[in-house]
Amino acid sequence: MVNARLIFELEKQGCIPPLQSDFRRGRSTCDNLVPLETQIRNAVVRRNHLVSIFFDIEKAYDRAWRYGMLSTLFKFGFNGNLPIFLKNFLSYRTFRVRVENFYSNHFIQAEGVPQGSVLSVTLFIVHLSQILHYLPSSVHGNLYVDDLQISCQGSNMDLIERQLQNAVNKLVAWCNNNGHAMSPEKSRCFHFCRKRSIHLDPVIHINNVAIPVVDDIRFLGVIFDRKLTFLPHILHLRKKCQRSLNILKVLSRTSWGADRTSLLRIYLAVILSRIDYGCMVYGSARPTVLRRLDTIHHSALRICSGAFRTSPLESLYVTCHQLPLHLRRQQISDLYFFRAQSVPKHPINHLKLPLSLRRLYVARPCHILPFYGSKSDGHVGCGVVFPSDTLSYRLHNCCSVFTAELVAFFCALQEISPSSQRNFIIYTDNMSALETLSRYDIQMHPVGLEILSILQFIRKKSFNIIICWVPSHVGISGNETADAIAKFASAFLPRALPYVDIKKFFVSRLFSLWQQKWDLLTNNKLHSVKHSIGLWPILPIRQVDVTLTRLRIGHTLFTHKHLIFGERAPVCPTCHQNFTVHHILIECPSFKSHRVDPFNSSSVTLQDLVGEKHHPNIFKFLCMHLTF
Repeated sequence: MVNARLIFELEKQGCIPPLQSDFRRGRSTCDNLVPLETQIRNAVVRRNHLVSIFFDIEKAYDRAWRYGMLSTLFKFGFNGNLPIFLKNFLSYRTFRVRVENFYSNHFIQAEGVPQGSVLSVTLFIVHLSQILHYLPSSVHGNLYVDDLQISCQGSNMDLIERQLQNAVNKLVAWCNNNGHAMSPEKSRCFHFCRKRSIHLDPVIHINNVAIPVVDDIRFLGVIFDRKLTFLPHILHLRKKCQRSLNILKVLSRTSWGADRTSLLRIYLAVILSRIDYGCMVYGSARPTVLRRLDTIHHSALRICSGAFRTSPLESLYVTCHQLPLHLRRQQISDLYFFRAQSVPKHPINHLKLPLSLRRLYVARPCHILPFYGSKSDGHVGCGVVFPSDTLSYRLHNCCSVFTAELVAFFCALQEISPSSQRNFIIYTDNMSALETLSRYDIQMHPVGLEILSILQFIRKKSFNIIICWVPSHVGISGNETADAIAKFASAFLPRALPYVDIKKFFVSRLFSLWQQKWDLLTNNKLHSVKHSIGLWPILPIRQVDVTLTRLRIGHTLFTHKHLIFGERAPVCPTCHQNFTVHHILIECPSFKSHRVDPFNSSSVTLQDLVGEKHHPNIFKFLCMHLTF
């Protein structure tokens, strides 16, 4: 409770610098990675050098200066009982070591913050983030807990070296005055440059010890190389994911094992989460480099679904209801961008390219751009009906019906606030909106927060507001009128779009594009039985589910193993055609007598047999010594 209130006040007063990204709502390690990648791309297109230093602060948590933390909070204006509580929280902390059943003596922890406490991280970042204020204007820096990185770019290496050395001296001086120590041996200096001319790397010192210069650096889980190809990162990521694929192989075979749902969940949690991390940064790599990860994705989907190795990739995506990696990277990157727009003072909102830099990217197209880029047809409407007047507005297409209901509620309160009357009843047919407004939550819908704010304001002016729910579409005249005017609203109401609405709209749009692409693949065997993208019911028995999946995709061991062994395709002796799933189940007259008994008909369609609701006797038919 104390930590939540402290963070709220710190964010409200702007005490934590925007470039400190850890343990803050709406922030992540990507907020440090994206600005660094943008700085490197911009330096490369300008044909400049960019030198970055990644510091290692020795035992940062254990050496945190407690008096410095309390002093920092005092400078921010925190007085009264809170500093006393925090002082008592930090004082007289003891620890001891246990080896089996033997305990050591108690030791007093004179400095540092307690490990594992929610307050410890907050106090630490408040104190350490002040180091960013000591950087010169020509040097950029950011923090994630104690991971400090600074960088400087320019065309003159000597000037860059002097500026960085000046910045390092100031940071070292601050650390010395606040109980911290920087390790020159564990810190790293990295020089990003694509110039072909011979030039020396910079030499930066910490306490007269040179910082090692490396060819690639791992920063917050992403490996940056000198030319920013991200090839070392993708090769390292691929190697780790290949080892993790063994988990799926151990848990399943085509004849036994976990069901497809469980396997997909494991894949999403253990492997795909690694691929997703940082993709808005390394996703700017060349397509030939990024395709090295596709084999991991495809292998995992084949294992999860049990599909035959020759199955088309598009069929794998649809069967497992998983986007291709390039679309998944686009989805994650765009949602990260929209999420950042919803967070005030987010650092990537200041990464917009100036006009001069845009012209450089246009003039040099070989360079990759950095990261920074009730419903009726056509619009979403909201309406408010008063005894003597009506209001109707058109909202952005991204807005949900729930948002439209809240906006209508907010507009009604705005019209009420200047009135000379004091007693009002507001009728609405949206129960979800009323449930949202009935309980305050800092993460509630932004329009809901505005409604609670204006309600508090007008009630202080002695307004008596009663909110009443009414059922919809039962002939209540005011409710029907509100629906009608909302449907035909023409006046556009400019409002900031809630992130939840943008996310839902964007994901829906992305899957719509995927559906359009799937509609064009009319020659795909799976498309003949599965026209729309969606996850069909999964059978609990692994062998049965794998068999049905292979039948739907049209690639089975019996019909397609010749592609693996380099043999001739199996030919039907009766029809002299290549054996296919469709030929065996539907066309071939040799199997006509075998179809009558299990299917009660000699003429059936593939949709009837292996569609969403497969025929219950399809596996009985397959018992004729056919291996699928």
